[in-house]
Amino acid sequence: VNSLINNPEINQVIAEKTIPYIKYYDSIEVIKKHDNSTLMKYKFSSGELDNKPTYFENSLVPKGWYVLKTIKQSNITHLLIENNSGKAVVSYTYKLDKVIIGNEKSFKLHRIKEAYKGKQFPELHWIFSACRSSCKTTFTLNSNLILQS
Repeated sequence: VNSLINNPEINQVIAEKTIPYIKYYDSIEVIKKHDNSTLMKYKFSSGELDNKPTYFENSLVPKGWYVLKTIKQSNITHLLIENNSGKAVVSYTYKLDKVIIGNEKSFKLHRIKEAYKGKQFPELHWIFSACRSSCKTTFTLNSNLILQS
């Protein structure tokens, strides 16, 4: 955790209050894609029971924002969110053994099916993008950015 405090990119994202609440991850990579988009890659190990992207205390919606709409695609989930400063789109996907999975239930099933292989290193790829003009174009932008990650 101390290494996160000295990371200017992470400190900027924290200051903007546009981050999810994720516990027990091993590492995080923050990539500022555009002025209004931030991609975060959370990496987990399988050493502890709670060390996974679907831990029940994790919240993929930043504090102070609420969900207006959920759109599930085959390998991405999009959340249209809003607070007093405007609307934004959060998009996320889970990754396990190079397989990209768009929802929690499918991810859990895949994790169970792959458990016999031993150690697993799941990832959560999460992107926050403020809606500038149209949130519809933001959904498309997020899809492209997250699938390229």
